Amino acid sequence: MKSTTTVLLTLHKTEENCTLWELYSSYFKLLRVVAWILRFHRCCLAKKKKIKTATINNNTTTQDDKLFLSYSDIRHAKFTLLRQQQMDSFPEEWNSISKNKLLPKSSPLAGLSVSISDKQVLMVSRRVSDRKSIPLSGKHILTKLMLRTLHQFYSHASNTTLISIVGNEFYIIGIKNQLKKISRTCTKCQQVNAHPMSQRMGLLPSIRTKLQPPFFISGVDFAGPVTLREGATRKPVLFKSYLCLFICMSTRCVHLEVCKSLSTEDFLAAFWRFSNRRGCPQDSIQITEATSKVQPMRFTSFNRQ
Repeated sequence: MKSTTTVLLTLHKTEENCTLWELYSSYFKLLRVVAWILRFHRCCLAKKKKIKTATINNNTTTQDDKLFLSYSDIRHAKFTLLRQQQMDSFPEEWNSISKNKLLPKSSPLAGLSVSISDKQVLMVSRRVSDRKSIPLSGKHILTKLMLRTLHQFYSHASNTTLISIVGNEFYIIGIKNQLKKISRTCTKCQQVNAHPMSQRMGLLPSIRTKLQPPFFISGVDFAGPVTLREGATRKPVLFKSYLCLFICMSTRCVHLEVCKSLSTEDFLAAFWRFSNRRGCPQDSIQITEATSKVQPMRFTSFNRQ
């Protein structure tokens, strides 16, 4: 019995101007799809000619390799896509070079040494004679798809790194602008490069903006504990104490007083020494709760004695 081969075809309705590279979001997947299409085309030609091996465009396909794509299949699909992209982006340049004419002055490839390779693809000669690049337009959909895929493949590398990697094989016109757009639209790049929001500073209270004498309105806080030494003997007595800070709300001057503890009696003694030296505040003293042992206190309407 003769073996029968069943081919399943899926019809997908698309727009009239929709091309093949607009249907996929990955450049590597597009290459594999095109490679399978070209493989199917070669197999159909081989079956029509009733031969086991078909050699088309220097690509050889045998019956044992039908399950996997070879390097030559991927390479053939790659040059097929690049050739179509160049025909869409540089139609005038392609016709001029094929007819051995000079490139138009308005061409983006003007001033470059452009030639057609054996793969029927435009090539740009470099300063190194052995190396050539494939010119591509940065505004084409295939170029954007390739740059976006490479940006994700190389773990969201910087634009400089991608330019260096892509520049080994391609000469893309406007590659910097396209990479900037890709970085701005990439979610992971936005999360990594995000800057913290700057909080707006609050308004100063009215007591901080009035022109007043020093310590007219004072704020009080405690600092410490600090260790002090009592006596000038060989073995002085060390004891724990705190610093009481009196801060002028107008001039930001600071007055320090030593307190043995955080008790109310020690604070009143420090406040008495402060008043004798700087003068009693005329309006109020705002006291913050430094520790749980110190209770908030407020003094108002102090009069000089």
